Amino acid sequence: MTTDQTDPSDPPPDTNDGLDANGDVGPGRPPKHSRFKPGETGNSKGRPVGAKSRKKIVEQIANEMHWVVDGGERRQRSTLALVLSSLRNRSVEGNVRTFRVFHDYRALYTLHNTV
Repeated sequence: MTTDQTDPSDPPPDTNDGLDANGDVGPGRPPKHSRFKPGETGNSKGRPVGAKSRKKIVEQIANEMHWVVDGGERRQRSTLALVLSSLRNRSVEGNVRTFRVFHDYRALYTLHNTV
C-alpha cells in the first residue's frame, strides 16, 4: 500500500476545526480551541479596585460644595452652580461666547412648556 492511499479501517481525519458538539461557531461561540479555559479570564488585571470612571470624577467635582458670600450672606454652593453663575454674569456683561454656552446649557436642561 502506498502512502497516498488510506486504510478503510482507519478512523477519518479530524475535520472538526474546533467546532463544539453541535458544530456551532459564530457570534458569541468561538471555536473550542480559542475559548477561555475554565478559571481563565480575558482581562486578568481588570479594573483596579476603587478606580473611578470619568463620569464619576466629573460628578464628584460638579457636586463639591464651596462656601461663598452671596448678597452679604455666607452660603454653600456646588461647583456646578458657581460655574453657571459665572457664565450668566459674564453673559450679562456682554461676552457673546459665554452667552452662547450659557444659552446652550439652559436650553439643554430647561423643561419646555408646550401649551
